[in-house]
Amino acid sequence: MLRLVTQASLPFELNLIELAAALLVMTALVMMGRRLQWSRSSIAAALVLAAPVLVLTVSETTQFMTMDEWGMSLWLLDPANRLSSAIMIGLYGTGALVQLPIALFLSAIGAERDTIFMLLKAYWWILANAIYLVIAFNILCLANVQRTAVALIFVFAGITLIPTSQLAAKTLNYDLLSMSLAVLAVILALRGLQEGRERLLLGAVASAALAAQEKSLVGPVLILLLLVWPVWKAFAIADWRKRAQRAALTAFQALAVTLGISLLSRLLFSLLAPSARPAGLFASSVDVMSSWAWFLISSLMPVVNLHNSTVGLAVGSEHRVTIAIAAGALIVLAAVVAAALMPPLLARIRNWSIARQDAPLAVPAGLLALLFVAGAIAVNTVNAYWAPYYPSRLPKAALVQAFGDTTLHFGSTTGISHALAAAAHALAVLVVAIPTALWLILALTVVYACFAARRNVLRGAQPESFVNWSVTLLIVISIALPVAIAVVGIPFAHRYFNVWLFLLASAIIILGLRNVSRLENLSPITLGAVSIFLVALVTGLAPFKPLFAAYRPFWVTYQDAREAESGHLNASWMGWGEEILRLGKQIERACLAGDARFAGTPCNEVTLHVMISGRWLPGPSTIQLKAFGEPVLDAKTFVAHNRLMLIQNTFKKPAIEPDFVAAYDGYALGWAYRGDKLAASGYKLK
Repeated sequence: MLRLVTQASLPFELNLIELAAALLVMTALVMMGRRLQWSRSSIAAALVLAAPVLVLTVSETTQFMTMDEWGMSLWLLDPANRLSSAIMIGLYGTGALVQLPIALFLSAIGAERDTIFMLLKAYWWILANAIYLVIAFNILCLANVQRTAVALIFVFAGITLIPTSQLAAKTLNYDLLSMSLAVLAVILALRGLQEGRERLLLGAVASAALAAQEKSLVGPVLILLLLVWPVWKAFAIADWRKRAQRAALTAFQALAVTLGISLLSRLLFSLLAPSARPAGLFASSVDVMSSWAWFLISSLMPVVNLHNSTVGLAVGSEHRVTIAIAAGALIVLAAVVAAALMPPLLARIRNWSIARQDAPLAVPAGLLALLFVAGAIAVNTVNAYWAPYYPSRLPKAALVQAFGDTTLHFGSTTGISHALAAAAHALAVLVVAIPTALWLILALTVVYACFAARRNVLRGAQPESFVNWSVTLLIVISIALPVAIAVVGIPFAHRYFNVWLFLLASAIIILGLRNVSRLENLSPITLGAVSIFLVALVTGLAPFKPLFAAYRPFWVTYQDAREAESGHLNASWMGWGEEILRLGKQIERACLAGDARFAGTPCNEVTLHVMISGRWLPGPSTIQLKAFGEPVLDAKTFVAHNRLMLIQNTFKKPAIEPDFVAAYDGYALGWAYRGDKLAASGYKLK
C-alpha cells in the first residue's frame, strides 16, 4: 500500500503535501502574471503579498475531515456507489467528475485510504484557489480597472478569506463548485451586459449549469441567467413580435446548453464508474433546470398527488421529465414576456431623474451600511434554537425551517414574529460572516469618495454608472435571496448562504477598488495600503484555522462561549468535526512535554475517544485515537465532546471542568475530559 509521509513536521503546521499545494498555486499565479504581461517586479510583489494568504489557508487543510466530507468520500471510494447516491438527489453532478479520476488512479496504484483523502483535499484546495483567481480577474474586468498585480491580489485575498470561501475550499464536498461556479456565472453575466459580448453570457449559463448540478440550492442563479440571455439578445429589436421570437429562440438555445452539459456530465460519469450507474441517471439530467422552476409550478397548479410535490423540488420525482418539460415551457414563456415588456419599461425608467444621473456611490454603500446596522442589531437581539432540543412555543406545523426531525426556531409565539425573526437572523448570519477588514474597506471607500467630491481631486473618482448599478444589483440579490430563503422555510446557515456572501464581499471589494486602482501599481503607498489590508484579513482569520467556519468579528461575543446549551445556536458555527484535530494535537503535545495532567502515563498508552463527527488525518503519531464506544474511564483515557453533538443531546454534558478545550478566539467547539475524573463525577455517556 502506498503511504506518504504526511505528518505536519514543517513550520506553520504544514506537511509536505500542503507545501507542494501552496507552491503549485504560486506557480499558477506566476503564469497568470506572465499572461497579463506583468513585469518581474510586479510578479515578485504578487507572490510576496499572496504568500501569507496561501500559507494561512493551506495549513492543516489535509489533516482533518468534517463529518460531511468523510461520508461523501466513503461513497466516492465505494465501487458500487462512486457518489451516484449524491448525484441522484441533486448533488455532486460536477464534482464527481473532478474527483473520480484522481481517486481511481490513486486506488489503482495502491494508495492507502487516508493518503487518498489527503491528496484529494490538497487537490480541492488547489482547484479552489485557481477558480478564485479566475473570479478575481473577472471582478477586475467588471470594475473596469487595470489588471495590475496589486489590484489582483487585493481582490483575490478579499474573496479567498471569506470564511465560507475557506469552508468550501477545505471541505471535500459539493460546496466549492456550486458556490464558485455560481459566483463566476453572475460576474460573467454582468460583464456580458457591460461589454455587450454574447460569449460571456454563454459562459455564464454554462457555469451556472455546472453549479446547479453540483447543488440544486443554487438553481435560482441558473434560472435567472436563462432569462437574462434571451432578453439581452432581443433587446435592440424594435418590433415586439420579432423581439419575442428572438427571445424564444435564444431561450431554447440556453436550455439546450444547460441540458447538454447535464447529459454530457452523466455520460462521463457512466464511463468513469460503469458499475455504479443507477437507474434513472440520464433522466435526472433535467433536474438542473427544473428543480426550482418546479417550486413555482407546484405553487400555481393542483399537483398535490404527484410524488414529492410537497417538497417543492423535482429531484427524485418519478415525474421528473414531465416536470422538466413544464419548467422549460415556463422559462421560455417568461423570457418572451420579459423581452416584450423590458424595452418600453426601461425607456420609462430612463426618464426618471435618478436614472439620468451617474449612479452615486451612496446607493450601494447605503445599502451595505443598512445591512451592517440591521445585522449587528439582530445578532445581539435574535436568539436561534433547534427544536426539539430547545422546545418551541409554536406548534410544529408552524415551524417551516425543518431538517429531518430538527427544526429552527427563535422562541417566537406567533407565525409572523417567527418569520420576522428568521429574516433578521439571516441578516445577522450575513453580517458576521463578512471579515471585519472588508467592512473597514467599505468605510474607507466612503470617506475617500467624500473627500474626493469635496476637494474636487482625482478626476474620475466615480466609476462609470454601470459599475455602481452592477454593485447595487449584487447587493440587492445577495440580501433579498437569503431573506427569502429564511422566510419561506428553507433551513439556513452561513454555509448555505455562501454564494450570496461571496457576491456581497465582491460588491464591497469592487467599491474598494476605486481606491487601489487609482494609485500607482508598485508605489510605497499602494504596497503599504494593500499590505495593511492583508495583515488585517490574515490576523482576523488566523484564530479560526484550520476551517475558518467559526469566524466571528471581534465585536461579537456569544454568551454560550464556554459551554454548550441544549438546542442553542449562534449566527456563526457549531463545529463539524474539525475540533478533533485541535484537541488531538493539544493532548499529544502536552503529553510529549510531560504535562502533569497525564500523571506519568506513557504517551503511547494514552487514548483519546472522540465522537464520530470527523477525522484527524493521518492521525496521531504517539497517542491512540478511537471512536466513541464504551471507553474505560481511567487516567489513561481522555473523552472528547463537541458542541454539535451536545446541543442535540446526543451525549450528556459533563458537570466537571475540561482538561483541554478546542476554542476559536474564545468560543469553544470541543472539550476533552480525563476518564478517571469523569468516573469520579459519576458521569455516564447517555
